Amino acid sequence: MYDEFDTNRRIGIHARIAQALEKICAEDMDPHLAELGHHFREAGVTEKAINYSVRAGRAAVLVFAFTDAIVHWQAALELMEEQGADAGRRADLLFELWKIAFQVDRAASLEYGKTAISLYESIGRFDKAAHVHVLMGQIFHMRDDPLFNAALASDHLRRAESVMAKEPESVHLADLNHIIAANECHKLNVVKTAAAARRGIQVADRLGKRANWHGPAAFCACSLVISGKLKEGFALFGEAVQAAGEANVLAQGATWGAAMLSLWLGDPSGARRWLDREMSKVNRQSVPYSINSCQT
Repeated sequence: MYDEFDTNRRIGIHARIAQALEKICAEDMDPHLAELGHHFREAGVTEKAINYSVRAGRAAVLVFAFTDAIVHWQAALELMEEQGADAGRRADLLFELWKIAFQVDRAASLEYGKTAISLYESIGRFDKAAHVHVLMGQIFHMRDDPLFNAALASDHLRRAESVMAKEPESVHLADLNHIIAANECHKLNVVKTAAAARRGIQVADRLGKRANWHGPAAFCACSLVISGKLKEGFALFGEAVQAAGEANVLAQGATWGAAMLSLWLGDPSGARRWLDREMSKVNRQSVPYSINSCQT
């Protein structure tokens, strides 16, 4: 029957379904966000279709349905482009797409990131473009990743640094120095690793942000151990792991660094202890439901 309807009748049917869903599900929209986005899109009610699709994507992220989130946000983005929506709004959604696609499709995340940077720069939001540059540098500096490109990693990080150096200190600056330290550590440049890591630590300290402290601290610890200061370096690894625990975030960098360096020093048992300690922790980073309120 649906296939036999003409376009105008189909549009009317979708509009009535969408309006009925809004009314019936007014007190609990979340399970129906994707349906609402679909029906308003088919009804040609663009703004509502965009809003519900964006909300459906956020709901999908909360339950780790990253591929579903990408589908919803991509649909919203296409509608924004058709509507000629504000460039900043599109760039913000592209940035969200970048972060989620990073989990499941690195190549796609790069394209989202490039477009977001271009849009931000076109409207003079070089500060927001710099945040994307940091994350692009993070992708390209990963040596075991097929997208590894040391030159591109350094270029993105330099571009971010040139903007952030002129701005007030923020967690983004601490994260930038964390990634710069990681990039230099992978190149075995101990001096530059230590310098960037210390800058990241100092910024995080001044801001009182332990969640952003442990990352640069891990690479500062790496530089100390590689320089022969074993006791000082492994003590700092321990502090970094503790700081991550206090902030309820994963201590991947500190744990992996301490374990790998322990192996290189001929201490596999020590490496195992570092790994076991992290794996035995109960960590609620990114967990969608809390014990007390059921939903974060």
